[in-house]
Formats: sequence, C-alpha cells, structure tokens
Amino acid sequence: MRTFQVELRHSEQSAVQFGCRSDQSILDAAYCAGYLLASTCLRGGCGACRAKVIVGKISELAPMSNTHCQDPVSGKITHRLLCVAAPATDVIIEMDRPWRTRSKNPLSSRLPGRLPG
Repeated sequence: MRTFQVELRHSEQSAVQFGCRSDQSILDAAYCAGYLLASTCLRGGCGACRAKVIVGKISELAPMSNTHCQDPVSGKITHRLLCVAAPATDVIIEMDRPWRTRSKNPLSSRLPGRLPG
C-alpha cells in the first residue's frame, strides 16, 4: 500500500493538498485531513461527490455509477465519484462543489476550560 498526494481545486477556493493511501477513498482521506466534501450515499451511486481528475490516475474501490460519471453529450467517462475512488498516482482533482473545513476536535472546543486533573 502506497500513499499518494491529492490536490483538490475549485474555482471559489484555494487549492488544498493531503496524502491518501492507495486503499483509502479520496473522500475519507479528505475528511481525515480536515476537509468535508459533498457526499450522500458513500457507495458510488448518488453522484454527490462527483469530481474530475485533471492529472493522474485513480482506481475504483467499488463500482461507480456511470450515470454520474459520463459526459451527457459524448457519453465518455469524464468524472469519478470520490467516495469509491482511490489514487493510483499523485492526482489533481477539480471539484464540482466546494468543500468545507471541519473542526478537528469539535467536542473539545466546546469545553469551558480544562477539566480537573
């Protein structure tokens, strides 16, 4: 198992980079790195996590819905679903939807100071 560099781009945001193992979905690696990507089913069927691979290659961890990956005019596969896609090389991905940054410790940030030790 190898780790590859993933770069996410979106026209409304600055690009971000993080590592992703070859056996890990790009969606999961983004979450671990602190980024919330659009997602719904997490099984490659809904198309919410659809994105275009600009540079590099990905492998499929599970079957993807071709309906969400095909260009409607040419019928060619132009997109991938990041919930079931893993990097096979370093990749640059153009996101269809912007991402959000998640708090790494959401519960501890709500505590009113240190707990007695």
